[in-house]
Amino acid sequence: MEESLDEEPDLPERWNPARGDVKSGEVSPEDFDDLLGVVKRLDMHRKYDTPMAVVETPGGDEATVFRQKAIEDLFEEMEPGDRVAIRFTGLERSANGYEYLNYRYELRGPDGRESKLSG
Repeated sequence: MEESLDEEPDLPERWNPARGDVKSGEVSPEDFDDLLGVVKRLDMHRKYDTPMAVVETPGGDEATVFRQKAIEDLFEEMEPGDRVAIRFTGLERSANGYEYLNYRYELRGPDGRESKLSG
C-alpha cells in the first residue's frame, strides 16, 4: 500500500502534442481539437517535474495540459475554476532559430465574462 503513494496518480489523456511528433510530421494542428473547459486543478507532474493543469470539457471529459514555453504566462494566471480555451497552431521558429510549439489561448474568470488573459 505504501508503494502506491509513490506512484503518479492516473491522469486524464494528455492534450498537448509531443514536440517530436510535430517535428516528424506525424501530427499537425488539424489533428487537435481546441481545448475548451474549466480548470479543475493545477499540479506538478512528479516524474517530469513539469507544471500541468487538468481541464474538464463541457461534455464532462478531462484532459491534461502541460506547461510549455509558449503558454507559460497562461500557467502563471490560471486558477481552478477559470474557463480556458487553447488552440494548438503548430511549430514555430524564433529569430534565434529555436523551434517551439505555438498556441493561441483565452483565459476567463469562473463566470466566463471577466477576461484575464489572451495570447
